[in-house]
Amino acid sequence: MSASVGHGRFAAIIGPNGSGKSTLLNLLSGHHPPHTGDVLIDGTDIAALRGSERSRNIGVLRQDSGPLPDVTVAELIALGPGGLSRSSVLEALERVGLVPLADQPVLTLSGGQRQRALLARAVRHQPSLLVLDEPTNHLDVRHQSMILQVVKEMPMTVVSAVHDLDLAYRYADQVIVLDQGAVVEQGAPGDAMTRGVLRDVFHIDSFVVTTPAGTEHLVHTPLP
Repeated sequence: MSASVGHGRFAAIIGPNGSGKSTLLNLLSGHHPPHTGDVLIDGTDIAALRGSERSRNIGVLRQDSGPLPDVTVAELIALGPGGLSRSSVLEALERVGLVPLADQPVLTLSGGQRQRALLARAVRHQPSLLVLDEPTNHLDVRHQSMILQVVKEMPMTVVSAVHDLDLAYRYADQVIVLDQGAVVEQGAPGDAMTRGVLRDVFHIDSFVVTTPAGTEHLVHTPLP
């Protein structure tokens, strides 16, 4: 498997279940070392990074973050070795639009607010790379778009598994299409998510429609 993501770009990984999305994310986050080959961030092999260096350089937001502690939003962001200054906490919250909720208990947040709080925690050390595993999972349509817009505006390289093909098409700068553990196509959404590629990989028929507001959407139907 070989793939590359441009510096500061938002790359969406798409593919059927079992195509290798989680494996690729685990390699990028340093959670699993590659059996062969290298994983490089700005030319540095992540295998050479110590645990603390890796956590500063790579922010990770997993699909299942587990139960959250009964703390405020600001306290959640500051949790961890060495803590974090109040100004750094507020800077992280500013990126996701949650500064007004800094002192609100995490357990009282809505699903979308909670996901943004976890995203703020993932970027609190201003990493070079942000790795996300389906960050829109379990969110309603409005909050799905809100989260991906926040992600798109992050001043760092972002690689995220995205389940919804339309969201990947609309928000990603680059798309990596996986199937059976291999990269089938990669490039700009319009180049990587062609009708032929999506038909072969997902067994769907797809086409792009433009709304009266001028927004392009990818719609699809299953093949018979």
